Amino acid sequence: FIWKTLTRSRLHRLMLQVCAGLALAWMIGSGDLGSAGAVPVVLVPLAVSVFLIAGLRYLFSLPSELRANWIFQTAENEGRLSWLRAVDRCVVGCGLIPVYACTTPAAIAVFGWWQALRVTVLGFFLALLVFEFLFRDWCKAPFTCSYLPGKRQLWQVFVSAFGALSYLGTAVLVVHAFAAGWVAFAAAFPLLYGVWRWMRKSRTESWPETSLVYDELPEPAVSSLNIA
Repeated sequence: FIWKTLTRSRLHRLMLQVCAGLALAWMIGSGDLGSAGAVPVVLVPLAVSVFLIAGLRYLFSLPSELRANWIFQTAENEGRLSWLRAVDRCVVGCGLIPVYACTTPAAIAVFGWWQALRVTVLGFFLALLVFEFLFRDWCKAPFTCSYLPGKRQLWQVFVSAFGALSYLGTAVLVVHAFAAGWVAFAAAFPLLYGVWRWMRKSRTESWPETSLVYDELPEPAVSSLNIA
């Protein structure tokens, strides 16, 4: 369903091409990518993953055939968990895994087999942390919720993504340092894995009780104090 909507809807296909174009433009325009050093091999998949996650989150928020979302509303109790898991599988399986699979040969050429394995694993789990952070409050079935244009524009999404890129230099240096040997890797990976597991558990444990959102509403002018 997600893949067919992304490929058949003109709006979603256009937005997907914009996301891919911005990621490609950033890759071409980055000054470090012309070098043959280790930094581009670590930086490129992580940066592309940030664009990809932010772009897919925005695309999932755009409705397609909104009047037909009653089908999802009537089947929500039975399908909620499957739909939310499908979002995870789509972003990770159709996005992050292919990105790192395509860049692994370059990592092997630069680092060698074992260090390339360590770099790829650390970079991939760092991308998973970005995914967990950006989808921490996601409670929709893709393409089924009304969209409030003034609440979140596409340019705001990518400004946030570009802001995140400013921290990637430090992340790249950390990944490269901890992937240099098995001792450093053994110290860093359990911590990275533990943080990812904690973030994922915090996000998914509320799924059975959380109702999906089908109508996006503006923030109230006056916030209530929720006093009983």
